[in-house]
Amino acid sequence: MKIGQGRILNDYIQPNKKQYCIPVFQRDYAWTAEQCEKLFEDIVLAYQLDREHFCGSFVYAPLETKNHIDYYIIIDGQQRFTTLYILLKALCDSAKDEREKDAIQKYLYNEDRFNRYNIDEKSKLKLKPGKMDNDSFPFSEVTDYKFRRPLHPLF
Repeated sequence: MKIGQGRILNDYIQPNKKQYCIPVFQRDYAWTAEQCEKLFEDIVLAYQLDREHFCGSFVYAPLETKNHIDYYIIIDGQQRFTTLYILLKALCDSAKDEREKDAIQKYLYNEDRFNRYNIDEKSKLKLKPGKMDNDSFPFSEVTDYKFRRPLHPLF
């Protein structure tokens, strides 16, 4: 087993052509507004103090590579990872201009600018929710980068 240090946004979410899948055996997304608020407050405080924020462990394993997308399965940390993904989507939706929105979308969606890799719509998402969350979570509609229903009540 290899244990490494990384930053969730820079090392896991931001790089293009990666998708993290939440397996069906993981529990459904269950964080409350209180847990989301605490994570958000911790991130803001770390920023204000010019410190890094330790987001806890994130355990994943490679699944396959297909059409130039590296697929991984999340073993531990899916609640935090999902919450950060929702936060990024909320920031994207509230962006004041297209330039800000485009800058945030690189964290949310895999890009194939020149259609070289034949990436299907489901592979554009960088986080693929578990089977139970797939229908209830707003991640499934990616073609217009809009959610079909409101985000978490916190956002």
